[in-house]
Amino acid sequence: MRRHRLRMGRLAAATRLNKTDTKNVSNDIQPNIIQPSTKRKNPFKLNDSIKDTNKKVKDCDDDESETDNSLFRLLGLTDPQMNNTETLNINDILKKIKEQNEKTAAKVSGDKSLIVDWSFRSKVRFMSPKPFPWTQTLKTCEEACGTTGFVRCMGGGNESQFIDTSPNAVFHQCCLYWQHPSLPWLQLFPRSSKQSDVDKVPLVGSQPKIRDSLHRDWADSFRSLFQLVRVRHCPYFYMVANTFTCLFRAAGVNGQSEINAMLSSTTLGFRQLLKEEGVQFTMPMKKKDALSQSLENDQEIQELDIDEEDEPGETREWLASLGVGEEEIKRISSSQEMMSRNAKKKIDGDYDSLIYIEGCEAQALFNFLINCKSITPTTGMLSGVPPTLIAPVAFVGATLHTLKVRESIVNVDNEVFHSMEIRGPIFPHTVINLCQILEDWLDKFSVTFATIDSTKAFSMAARHSCPEPSSESDKEAKNKPGQAFSLENLSDCGLHTTILERFCSDEVRLYDCIKYSDKLYVWT
Repeated sequence: MRRHRLRMGRLAAATRLNKTDTKNVSNDIQPNIIQPSTKRKNPFKLNDSIKDTNKKVKDCDDDESETDNSLFRLLGLTDPQMNNTETLNINDILKKIKEQNEKTAAKVSGDKSLIVDWSFRSKVRFMSPKPFPWTQTLKTCEEACGTTGFVRCMGGGNESQFIDTSPNAVFHQCCLYWQHPSLPWLQLFPRSSKQSDVDKVPLVGSQPKIRDSLHRDWADSFRSLFQLVRVRHCPYFYMVANTFTCLFRAAGVNGQSEINAMLSSTTLGFRQLLKEEGVQFTMPMKKKDALSQSLENDQEIQELDIDEEDEPGETREWLASLGVGEEEIKRISSSQEMMSRNAKKKIDGDYDSLIYIEGCEAQALFNFLINCKSITPTTGMLSGVPPTLIAPVAFVGATLHTLKVRESIVNVDNEVFHSMEIRGPIFPHTVINLCQILEDWLDKFSVTFATIDSTKAFSMAARHSCPEPSSESDKEAKNKPGQAFSLENLSDCGLHTTILERFCSDEVRLYDCIKYSDKLYVWT
């Protein structure tokens, strides 16, 4: 390159000398010198220089625009944004990327904190690439402090009066619950009438005195727990029977102004018993299609059945008077009975069979359940055993139980994960408490559940009756005055204030799996 530059310099100097000599020498004397065909450009002419400069600037702008377009394509920005690249600089580009990432994160994530799911779980599994802050082995002080904090409702270690705030003590406190009855040789949660080893254990229902004693104690416990909910010293509790699960909630919980109850799943016979006792209820999950609208009112079907039972002879006589044969009359009657029975049992055992009761009708439901003999099974391993009452606060006749915990290390796709499985009745607030503890210790973790299928209808019905707000402003302004009163009235219910705020909100989610990462929750 140096040699090339020197050669080009010599040629330029020679050219200038030749041009100078041509001014004084004629063409005849200098025949070998070729006269230039065009006029030499003036180097001091402004127009040409400006044109060259403008051309260079334009070429530069075109190159920069092409570079920006390539950059936008690499960043995955949309076409409208690419069309406006002439007014964007690097700060605008970064701002657009940040806004797009925030929008994408908002679409993927559920919320920065967990929202209540009213489903009742029998097992939960936590998995994390890092070890959990708690261990299965508890020190004496940790176990004592966790038990004391739970019994006295000290708020899970967030208050100054709590003795020990270590993860083990707080974790032990989250794994406690109250239950009645307590029969260690029987599985009372989840309930199942088909338990094994029937011949090895004597049936409780075989002894009338034992059966009557169990029912009297259960009635006292049920009455005590219902009164606690009425005066808002207990936020909610579950009644688990062999065929259904009932959830009682205090006034103010889930944005409801009155005490309420949900029961799932139900049968036509059970709903008919409630109507006979004068208990009024609604079925918010019942579908409103053409067929169900024609048969949606069980009372109308009941009246038709009563008419058929009261006057079967008149119907037969009327058909006989029309000349219909006896065999044809029997076939018509059998077909009508079959159609009526199928229509009645169409939603039995499904989510649509959930019933919702509120206000003074909740007292009527309590009176019905405490006196109903049919909710206590008469056959199977749990014969004579009344439904299981499970609550987050103490009540008369309750026994303090702890969830079963098992920790292990598992390999998933050649990656090591720490796993912790917790078995037993998992309350909605227990899930939120455990996740809130892990937020301070782990960057990411996942949670999976084993849910009692019929209880999923509790969250479905709550979302059906309280639709989600359409905007953030509506979400912030909705039910704020009512929620403030609810928080004040439920201050002695046993839940910490930060957890109680979520239970007083009308927002509900239904999830089977939770993933926590980057301080955001994603659920499915």
